Amino acid sequence: MDVPKRAGIRWVVILSGFIFLAGCAPEQPVITPSVAPSALAVTLALTAPVTAANTLEATPSPVVAKDCARGDYFDEIESGGQPRQYLLHVPATYKPNEPAALVLVFHGAGIGAERFVSYTRFSTVADREGFLIVYPQGLGEEPVWNPSPGSRDVQFIRDLIDHLQRRCRVDPERIYASGHSNGGGMVNRLACELADQIAAIGPVSGAYQASGDCSPFRPVPVFAIHGTADTIVSYNGIPEWASAWAARNGCAPEPVDVTHNVLISERQWGNCKAGADVVLYTIQDIGHDWPSDLIDVGQTIWDFFEKHPLDSGSP
Repeated sequence: MDVPKRAGIRWVVILSGFIFLAGCAPEQPVITPSVAPSALAVTLALTAPVTAANTLEATPSPVVAKDCARGDYFDEIESGGQPRQYLLHVPATYKPNEPAALVLVFHGAGIGAERFVSYTRFSTVADREGFLIVYPQGLGEEPVWNPSPGSRDVQFIRDLIDHLQRRCRVDPERIYASGHSNGGGMVNRLACELADQIAAIGPVSGAYQASGDCSPFRPVPVFAIHGTADTIVSYNGIPEWASAWAARNGCAPEPVDVTHNVLISERQWGNCKAGADVVLYTIQDIGHDWPSDLIDVGQTIWDFFEKHPLDSGSP
């Protein structure tokens, strides 16, 4: 009779262990649930894969929500005849009777919107500063962006901005875009083609394919971050990319170099048309990353955005 008793004791101990571990698990943000979405076909090859967030949770299913109340909503709209998805974060400080800034943040290839939320911590900045933040979702089982001129992803973002302006109280002069890797390349394309709506951009470790084919409606302020040890999107050519934006914006040809510390330096192009400054943050010995361990990336980008609203009077 002792054997069953000892077995019962072992099961009690094991069960208690599981309960203890479950109680120690970190809390996850609550995403409004819904039915499962339809699958989207992969239409593009991955252009700049990111590995830093590979172990994060999968993207939740979309839900149709018409209001702009505090919370997180994974929703969808129709664009180009197909469903397109996005995650909207509305901070507790949002006031429906006051126009709020909107920041679009684009994931890298293969990541997806919700996993990118945890990776960037940009929603924490939105909570602190009071702006709306949306994480659009690329196409495919491993979502990716097409940053080519005139791509359907550009139309999706135009449709998404229009949708969010109807859903929430968005300040049309404070709509910004940031993104990582393949998402950074998408942000660059938006600056080229949606300069009438995007006030400024802040790409990180951006993959700027076809970046030379760019004729923005107006000068667009640019704040970019890139690491010198990036083996996915080489740092070689990035200063020239930033210099090309300075030329488009009519900035002074000679930049000013500022050293923050042994790892971080900043190249600034000033005296630009319509105040459209161009800044390149260079981080030594950092690879293809969103370098939150060195700087508060989201806050640093937001500080730049806040100084550069859309100048509706400039062509």
